[in-house]
Amino acid sequence: MAVKGSITIKQNSQNISKNTSNITVTCKATMSGPSFDYYDRTGTLTIDGKNYSFTTTFPENTTKTICTKTLDITHGTDGKKTVKASFSIKTGMTGTLEGGVLEASTSKTLTNIPRASSVTCADGNIGSATTININRASSSFTHTITYSFNGLTGTIATKTKDTSIGWTIPTSFYAKIPNAKSGKVTITCDTYSGSTKVGTKSTTANVFVINSEPTVDATVQDVNSSTVALTGDSNKLVRYMSNAKVDISATAKNSATIKSRKVVCGNKSGTSASNTLNNVESGTFEVSCTDSRGFSASKTITKTLVEYIKLAFTDVSLTRPTTTSNTVNAVIKGNYFNSNFGTASNTFAMKYRYRQSGGEWSSYQTVNATITNNIFSYNASLGDIYNYNNEYEFEFVITDKLMNVTQKVTVTRGIPIID
Repeated sequence: MAVKGSITIKQNSQNISKNTSNITVTCKATMSGPSFDYYDRTGTLTIDGKNYSFTTTFPENTTKTICTKTLDITHGTDGKKTVKASFSIKTGMTGTLEGGVLEASTSKTLTNIPRASSVTCADGNIGSATTININRASSSFTHTITYSFNGLTGTIATKTKDTSIGWTIPTSFYAKIPNAKSGKVTITCDTYSGSTKVGTKSTTANVFVINSEPTVDATVQDVNSSTVALTGDSNKLVRYMSNAKVDISATAKNSATIKSRKVVCGNKSGTSASNTLNNVESGTFEVSCTDSRGFSASKTITKTLVEYIKLAFTDVSLTRPTTTSNTVNAVIKGNYFNSNFGTASNTFAMKYRYRQSGGEWSSYQTVNATITNNIFSYNASLGDIYNYNNEYEFEFVITDKLMNVTQKVTVTRGIPIID
């Protein structure tokens, strides 16, 4: 005494490359008792949002397939799909839904279709090997692997079936990061089913610059003609007196550039490619450089150093034996380099002159000092011509191969105990 409807969805097959499933939707009606209608009735079948018309009759006491539809359904980009189907038809009979309408609906989750494979890449050093791994979505898929690095592109593998690919990171990457120690490369995996590309995924990996420290060297020469004349060799330096010309040669690697240079010798330094350090006190030169990536290099250069001792007075004492004496006695000491420079030995000379304060200077008189090791000394009378009623100025001059040193001393007038 009624009419009932049912609808089913059957999944028939799948097309992986097209990302579709073939399905059949079947609609049935069951008539019981006196319910029947032999007239053609038109209904609507809806599958995945699309409508299809069909025509049927309703014979008595039977179950009848009133509509069937086979078609391809496209899955989502992730390969997933749930399809919905329903039908509706006016039967013209009692015992059906309100208004004589027969309806039914259903849904079915289709089998996922594998899509783009995922890809990973291990970090690596430029110029060295790393590994790219593919998590293949289907055993039938092939993959084309490409890279992109700061505008530089290339193909690593074309439609390969391998899931693990060894790759040597190109040395051409160096030129793309001349000012950095690392960068990020993008690895792209295009997935193919046969000749059809079914999807694309990518990943990134860090690439590093190693073993790219610059090299540095330097030449050091004495450019003081006076000291070179004494040593006979511009590669030999005289402490305190030589002027060292330091030319720094620095070379960057793998597309970097040299950003700075430096030389340090004792408390003297220079930051140019060519530096002159005057009056050096050491024969050890530390040269260094830094490139545009921040890598640095250094080198120690040692030159033969003549341990020159600066000519100097350490004590100059002029006294009268008594306050009313016209005699002046001298006690003089100092430092002197008593050795050989290389091609010449050092020499020493001392002289003095005097004047009554405010008067004219006398001629220089040479005196002979005693040399003991690196000390000179002079202990003697300068004569008895210095009237104790007057004040006198004395000027002593010592000379060696490299220096002239002057010391002035005043001898005050003598003051008698009882005047």
